[in-house]
Amino acid sequence: MRVLAIDHGSKRIGLAVGDTEHGVATPLKSCAAREAMGEIPRVIQQEGIGRVVIGLPLTLAGEHGSQVEVVKRFARELSQEISAPAEFFDERLTTKAAWHHGQKDPDASAAALLLNDWFEAQK
Repeated sequence: MRVLAIDHGSKRIGLAVGDTEHGVATPLKSCAAREAMGEIPRVIQQEGIGRVVIGLPLTLAGEHGSQVEVVKRFARELSQEISAPAEFFDERLTTKAAWHHGQKDPDASAAALLLNDWFEAQK
């Protein structure tokens, strides 16, 4: 099954894809947050996505911070636009790790790190 990971940010949203057979994520692209509701459904259709994993920005202590409600609101809006099932997954430190490693598109790279973590948790 093809999976799309979403790393939600206030300005940019990173997207990554992978499949459960291989369990490897690849950064796809990022888009402006204001364009996400149009772009993500297109990506889901083009990539044949069967599940969506949305990064949940927990605090380092594992608690819900202020951004959690923003991401949950985004997910509710997105669920009205897509048919693929969506779930949340802890995204702590993925963006920081992507920036630290100097990735070309750190938002998409953070989404790939999130998806790789999700694949590991499914084993």
